[in-house]
Amino acid sequence: MPYTKRIVIHAGENGSGLSQCLNYIENEEKTDHGLLKSAYNCNLRFAEHEMQAVQAKYHNEQDERVAYHVVQSFDIRDDITPEIANEIGLKLCKEIYSDYQCVVCTHVDRGHLHNHIVINATNLSGRKLEDRLANKKEGLYGLREASDRVAKEYGCHVMDELKTIGRFKGKNYDGTKDASYEKSTVSWKSIIIDKIEKVKEETNSLDELLENLALEGYEIKRGKYISVKPFGKERFTRLHKLGEEYSEDALRQFYREKTRNGDSYQFYFEKIPDVHGSFSSIKETATNSMIAIKNSTKGLAKRDYYPKYYNSRYKEKKRYNQLIKALDFLNEEKIYSYEDLQNRIKETLMELEERQAEYEKQKSLTTEFLKNEPLARIYLETYNDFKIYEEQVQLHSFEKIEPTEAVLKHLQASEELGNPELSEVREFLSACTKEKREANKQYSYITYLKSRMTELERIRGKSLEMNGYIKGMSFSNNMIDYSRTTDDFYCVKLPYTKQYVYLDKKSVAWSNFEKRAVMYLIDDKTYDLYDENNKKVDSVSGEQLEMISKEGREQVKEYYSSLNAESEKL
Repeated sequence: MPYTKRIVIHAGENGSGLSQCLNYIENEEKTDHGLLKSAYNCNLRFAEHEMQAVQAKYHNEQDERVAYHVVQSFDIRDDITPEIANEIGLKLCKEIYSDYQCVVCTHVDRGHLHNHIVINATNLSGRKLEDRLANKKEGLYGLREASDRVAKEYGCHVMDELKTIGRFKGKNYDGTKDASYEKSTVSWKSIIIDKIEKVKEETNSLDELLENLALEGYEIKRGKYISVKPFGKERFTRLHKLGEEYSEDALRQFYREKTRNGDSYQFYFEKIPDVHGSFSSIKETATNSMIAIKNSTKGLAKRDYYPKYYNSRYKEKKRYNQLIKALDFLNEEKIYSYEDLQNRIKETLMELEERQAEYEKQKSLTTEFLKNEPLARIYLETYNDFKIYEEQVQLHSFEKIEPTEAVLKHLQASEELGNPELSEVREFLSACTKEKREANKQYSYITYLKSRMTELERIRGKSLEMNGYIKGMSFSNNMIDYSRTTDDFYCVKLPYTKQYVYLDKKSVAWSNFEKRAVMYLIDDKTYDLYDENNKKVDSVSGEQLEMISKEGREQVKEYYSSLNAESEKL
């Protein structure tokens, strides 16, 4: 069902919080020039004033919580129009906020459709909206349940609580003023979160976490809030801005739970799903993992402190959750054998290639179509100025009325567009919005397929490990020599060397699709090594492959150490 979240709107400076939020959600460009807006229990045009009137009527002193901002995001696979999405949002308001004033705006500026809903915190009878999670109707869980139920009536897909994919800025395709739609901005937030998650595995206190981040090159700033800055980022980021689970209080609670001893510690196990066919070994591994967690908990002394033990238990919990997720995925995808998995990977890869080809074609067409969009926007923005100018000319004379800069812009834009009527320009801009949304939707679906491929590849890795393969080195996409890669084998450069090895594609699993992969090896198998000219130079075992790479790494480190020593002498 749709992903939902609810944000409190505070009165803010000079009581402008509600006004700012309404201005944002009613943005003309995001709502197909205002066509995707609706209101409930108030007039759309005067919603802000009517909401403030209700608040003033029942509250002598303005409460800081003046309204709530709900975001309802739909799965990119949902076959619904923007108008239907708006209808779903409006129906949700009628069901759960029947006596509250609401404004529903559907945004089409991203690959996925999403509603922004502003709800007055005070209802028509003067009662404040109940914000507790425990409230089965008005609480956040009640909102999610109602949103799922209403959307299900329209055939919407089930969505996990994940980040929305395919996030785009309002940019043009032609690379003029703005960059391409397909290029999302680098998310420092996700980079910092990934690093914190990795460091959490090896640390047992917030201070230890910050110390390890500092060793990784992060700058740490303490104050009212703890802020961090990785190398390459211009500004500090407060930990609590990364999400509730990364606030100082939440992290301290995490470490309290992680280091809690004996019977006082509880871990709530997910039910291990049934699984069929050759993947029953994953269920067996999950069962063993569950037993290990229970035994480790019982085995802890009640007062002693065992850092390594805590970290091992935490990793086991994380492994257990990953196994459960893998089993759920296998059941959902009806994958019961390694052959099924291979076929599903092949099918998904073929679909991905087809979608990428369609997207490139759509992008080319859209680039040409949108060349006149800036002119159309100027035409629309200056239309009223031009009409006033026309009236003045009719009342007085052409010679006496000097055209303003806005009028001159309008005349120039109109001439370049072929002197269209206002209705034609509105229709063209609406078509532009639909074209951009279609391109965004296609690109978003591509990112969805890539995330699906990552999950399939992760399960392939687990399967290889359970079938006797040893997890070897990881390597990035740019270490693959595609000129020598075949349909069945990758030609991969060994890290820190000038030697290449051919790896069966079936024994390579992508930990991050198209970015980073892991080679799975057989110890007693012989692997041939080649130089840059594809000349065979050696034959080694799977275990020796990694040793060669490690030796190369040490040589590189020694080389740079010697350079540093020489520079210090100078």
